[in-house]
Amino acid sequence: MRQKFNKLATKSFFDEKNTYLKPEILSINKEKCILEIGSGKGKFITEFALKYPNVTFVAVEMNRHVAYHILKKVKEKNISNLHLIVDSAKNLIYYLNEKTVSSIYLNFSDPWPKKKHHKRRLTHPNYLKIYKTILKRNGKIFFRTDQKEFYFDSSLYLQSYFEKISYNQNSLSLPIISEYELKKRKLGPIYSIEAEGINE
Repeated sequence: MRQKFNKLATKSFFDEKNTYLKPEILSINKEKCILEIGSGKGKFITEFALKYPNVTFVAVEMNRHVAYHILKKVKEKNISNLHLIVDSAKNLIYYLNEKTVSSIYLNFSDPWPKKKHHKRRLTHPNYLKIYKTILKRNGKIFFRTDQKEFYFDSSLYLQSYFEKISYNQNSLSLPIISEYELKKRKLGPIYSIEAEGINE
């Protein structure tokens, strides 16, 4: 669904500490760093950051008009341990040093159902190569979707990159869930994958 233009999502609005509109290496001063790619309006990542103040969180959302809602939540809740990157996941290596991320969350990413668009999927090997660079050796990826075909294809992608993988075709609700899962959970099963340990 195409997001509406938000006149409040100006460059000056994003001129905040821990907010990045162009490449710059983040200063991560905590041992654990959790990354969510495609954070949408930020319900999941902001609630997660509030619950664990001693962990560094990074939200990645390339649509500025959507990312506005993340930063708005950060300001309202005075969250100090969350960085916001308003850019494509393709550019993550220009923001994060190698082997600095503990976990990556991919919550209800765009499934790009047409075969010609599969390379745009956030679980496609094009992106997994990037994640392999920024994840710690025993780093994890958590993937959730309501799209069955996307789930099965993603399971195949991930097998070549991780040592341990677990699958669930009817995943239970977590204590913290995204806006999208809140809506989709009523309509059918939620599929999830947890992958751990990078294959070198």
